[in-house]
Amino acid sequence: MIKNYIFNFFIIINIIIGASVDHTVFTSFVIEDLTSCPSLKSGVDSNVLMTFPTPSGKTKDFNMYKSSVVPRELSDKFPSILTYTGVGVESPSERVSLTISDSFIKAMILSSEGNVFISNLNQSNQFRVSFHESDLAIENNEFNCGNTISDNNSVLRDFDSCIGENEPCYTMGDKLVTYRIAMIMTTDVTNQVADGTVQGGLTWIASMVNQLNLLWRRELGFEFVLIPNQDILVFTNDNLTPDGESGFTYTWETCMQNDGDPKYCELGNVEPYLESVIGVGGLNAPNDTRLWEYGLVLNTIYNGGVAQAPGPISANNPDYAVMNHELGHNLGSAHNITIEGGYRCTLGGTIMGSRTRTSDGGIGDQYSLHTIEMGYKKYNELLNDPVYADSYSYLNGYTSIESNNIIPELNVPNSGFSIPKETPFSLEGSSTPSNPDYLFSWEQNDLSTISYCMDLTGAAGECSGLSPWPSTEGPLFATVDLSQEGYKRYFPSMKSLLDNQYSSTADDYGTILTVEKLPFGSRDINMRLQVRTNELQSSAINFNSVQFSVDGNSGPFRITSQSEPISWSSESTQTIVWDVSNTDQAPVNCSNVDIYLSQDAGRNFDMLLADNVANDGLENITLPMLANADSCRIMVKASDNIFFDINNAYINITNTQVPDISVSTDNISLESSASSMINTEFTLTNGGQGGSVLVYDIGIIDNIFLSEDFENLPLDNSLSTNEYNLPENWERTSNGRGWIIGTEETSAWPDWLLSQLSDMYFDIPDWSGGNYVYTDDEQYNICPSCTTDCSSINGCADGSMDFLITPSITIPSQSLAELSFDYWFKYAIGNQHTNTLQIFDNEQWMDIEVLNQSSDQFTKKTYNLESFSGNDIKIRFHSESNESGEGLGGGWAIDNVMLSSSPNWISTTSSNGSLIGGQSTTIPLTINTNGFNIGETYSTNIFINDSINNISKEVNLSLCIGEYDECGVCGGGNSPNTGICDCEGTPNGLAQQDCAGTCNGSASIDNCGNCFGGSSGVDACIQDECGEWGGSGVGLNQCCGDDIPAVTDYVCVDTDNGAVDPYGDGCAEYNNNPGWCNNYDDDDFISSEMCCICGGGEMMENIVTPEVLALGPNGEQQDCAGTCGGCAVEDANGVCNDDSTCQLVGDLNNDQAVNIVDVISLVNIVLSTSYNSAGDFNEDNVVNIVDIIFLVNIILGQ
Repeated sequence: MIKNYIFNFFIIINIIIGASVDHTVFTSFVIEDLTSCPSLKSGVDSNVLMTFPTPSGKTKDFNMYKSSVVPRELSDKFPSILTYTGVGVESPSERVSLTISDSFIKAMILSSEGNVFISNLNQSNQFRVSFHESDLAIENNEFNCGNTISDNNSVLRDFDSCIGENEPCYTMGDKLVTYRIAMIMTTDVTNQVADGTVQGGLTWIASMVNQLNLLWRRELGFEFVLIPNQDILVFTNDNLTPDGESGFTYTWETCMQNDGDPKYCELGNVEPYLESVIGVGGLNAPNDTRLWEYGLVLNTIYNGGVAQAPGPISANNPDYAVMNHELGHNLGSAHNITIEGGYRCTLGGTIMGSRTRTSDGGIGDQYSLHTIEMGYKKYNELLNDPVYADSYSYLNGYTSIESNNIIPELNVPNSGFSIPKETPFSLEGSSTPSNPDYLFSWEQNDLSTISYCMDLTGAAGECSGLSPWPSTEGPLFATVDLSQEGYKRYFPSMKSLLDNQYSSTADDYGTILTVEKLPFGSRDINMRLQVRTNELQSSAINFNSVQFSVDGNSGPFRITSQSEPISWSSESTQTIVWDVSNTDQAPVNCSNVDIYLSQDAGRNFDMLLADNVANDGLENITLPMLANADSCRIMVKASDNIFFDINNAYINITNTQVPDISVSTDNISLESSASSMINTEFTLTNGGQGGSVLVYDIGIIDNIFLSEDFENLPLDNSLSTNEYNLPENWERTSNGRGWIIGTEETSAWPDWLLSQLSDMYFDIPDWSGGNYVYTDDEQYNICPSCTTDCSSINGCADGSMDFLITPSITIPSQSLAELSFDYWFKYAIGNQHTNTLQIFDNEQWMDIEVLNQSSDQFTKKTYNLESFSGNDIKIRFHSESNESGEGLGGGWAIDNVMLSSSPNWISTTSSNGSLIGGQSTTIPLTINTNGFNIGETYSTNIFINDSINNISKEVNLSLCIGEYDECGVCGGGNSPNTGICDCEGTPNGLAQQDCAGTCNGSASIDNCGNCFGGSSGVDACIQDECGEWGGSGVGLNQCCGDDIPAVTDYVCVDTDNGAVDPYGDGCAEYNNNPGWCNNYDDDDFISSEMCCICGGGEMMENIVTPEVLALGPNGEQQDCAGTCGGCAVEDANGVCNDDSTCQLVGDLNNDQAVNIVDVISLVNIVLSTSYNSAGDFNEDNVVNIVDIIFLVNIILGQ
């Protein structure tokens, strides 16, 4: 009998429970009507949508299914307990479990961002939403795990057979195996995690099974259901936990095993107790009489858990992380981490080996392949081994059905190559078939014969007595989370490499541990690409391996050029230098390399600059036409190998050629029927300079409701600092200093020293965006009404209710609304400040997200508000501090708040790209008119934007559902027979379009012939000083027009002294009758001499019209100095005195009047015997009584 030997080996280890951001919120949560949900196993797609909150303030939508873990017999007794499972809408790899009862509601989201636990236990209408399952979280996130192992060889030095192989020994995930699980819930647990009632305890148990199934279906293709009489295992104050030696009330004082830990005393009681009250089950239970497969006890006194390995029994804290860990032992798996015994083939990042010890952002809620392999090994081998088959028949499960899952084949690089030591490398694979919902991860498969520590300093207590990191064996890289992009992995992470770090570390509750370390000596490496198909009912699992060697005599391979920030010009030639470091020699034998460029700060190295060039350490590369970019990096990668390096500094690329956006049409007008799909397009061209690069994004926006950069606002003159008034219709409220518009530099306290002292802890970085709106609970905690004499540090320190509220906005139906803004928030020491984005909808405020710290610069945030389409909303920024003026930094800075909406009926497959000068591309548009109304016009705007060059273009699109009639009315019935349409589309109508193109507008034509008024935006022209309409004017010192020069002519002087011809006609008559000349000559008379034109007189010049000077508006003449109305004159020699100052004759005191005051002034001049030319009226160079008489006469003559 296996029971007699199962408990012969113990392993005890402190295992770290993974923890995400330590944040818990309380919020409302609407439970939808889920009665129409299809069953999880029906194969029918669900359209029942439910929205779940998260601690960050975001919400996640899931399509919901019934996932019955409560059997019919138990459900009949407790009909209000219902369980559901959901599939993520935005991210189909995410799952949610939901359990509802009259007692309380409990849910868990299985997410790559961190598992989210939701419950309203003891909270009435408020739900606790947290990354921690309960407030009973174990101190320091540690629990003590023990497990009983039936086979010593399974955990020492070597893998079991079939474990750690290059390919699976057994098919994994071709069937769904269901196990019945029985949970003994002690009274303390019922009271602490439930509401103290049987139904409450059952609700918690059902929710835990539902949660565990999310993981087990994905990782193993296994699931659990409750036993029909689970209710008799829930103990309450009215039905206390069984006690005594065979019970479950041991304490640390009464248990005599393993230093008094009660879980070791109670583990052995689980199976006998369950068999006594439930019936036969677990080990040695035949298929035809077995009533349960797995059994466990839940107790709050435990510090963690303990389990049989393999076996069906465990003792657990009531905690999701503890329970799926102990169930991993039940599968037969040992721990898997290098600091202890067990497999020692990973550094961490899994359920069986420290979730937190993985790359930045990982949560480790997954089994390693070694645990999964062990589970399948035990499932297949124990059942087929005559020695064990009867004992382990529980592994058959309660039911087992074929899943019909497609098990994908994995494609990985061929094995057998060598890489240099201390050199980054990357691995990339794929699956056949390919599916975007598949989850992948590369995992190392190298176990160590010794235990060693990941703390390179050796300072961690757990490192005591452990060996240093071995160079020839064991894992170098922690397991990372499964993801849809996990088929490619950089070693170490690209984040570390971009920081010029060739290893990755994790902060393991104060101890800095290395979780990725490059190989540093000659050795072999075995890496496996794993996949989970992640189907809803169960998942198929597969893996494939690649093996390669590390050459300790070559490497590190390093780029040595561009180690400092530098600028390059587009199309310039640059030199890349690297240290070959024997990589061109055997065994690495890398003769050629490829050189790549990243233009997006290292996210993608997707531009090939040099292909298959010699690995000789130097290459001159010529850049193609590139747009401006300030975060470029270079990668040199082996052409036929996996190793590479990137340069150490960012490169700034500049392009002085200017692009331009040109489109084939500014307006697209379409007609369509309802409920159809139509396609159209337009052509986009870079019409800019040759050599320019247009980097475009296509955005389809039908409305911009809010676009606020906090510029061009009026100053608030009531305050002593430079603060600006709120934008129109915005609101702010506060019990303290509140929100400020300006900049930290310009809006500080009047006391500069005090402002700088506080600013050490909340120092908003320089921001090219100009003004922003912000709170600063340290520097700005005086009331807004304060003036220069109100600068007390704690004058108004309540920063808990600082609200900034946008105007009310109506989001159209059939549109996708999006909110974005730039923000900064970072604290120096501790965090006593919370920044929450909220939205007002249906008469209540709800949290959208509680924002984390940003980076050292402003960070852009974007939110999808599609769920609010058709609603009236407001956005509120809640800056909340509990510092009371005593904390060390806290606040919030926000800029560029934009709320826009995009139509959900139009899309494009070409949302971004680049074009060099003169190049064109077609932008396709697909329109879905499903649900549109006949006769209505739907309009939107397509924006082409180049943010690098700060240029944009807009294309307007209008869609008529139906046809435009002769009057241009969508769905109208007008035709030529109904008459000519006016501007309103009315046949024979009287509406007229004004000169600005506005129907019935008020714009008209002014005196200059231009359109003005109305919607033209133009004012009527006016007359200038010279009376010209729309003239530019000549100014006060200019005369209108031009001077008219003197007109000269020739005249004839009669030199015959009045002689007349024989007929008595003189010279004048001959001038008037030129035909007489030379026709009337006789012996004593010559007619040609009678006058000038006949030659009889002398022609002379004479001025007949004097010069006319240009005149001013009031007839002023221009003086000799060119001043209109000036008084400058020429002297006797014709020289202008250039003094255009005009003075009234006799106005000696320059008061623009001639009167007795001037006479007195002149008398004083005479008496003083001085000379004043202004008083010398007779110009005899003497001022005397004669001049006084002249002045008196001037006055009398006025």
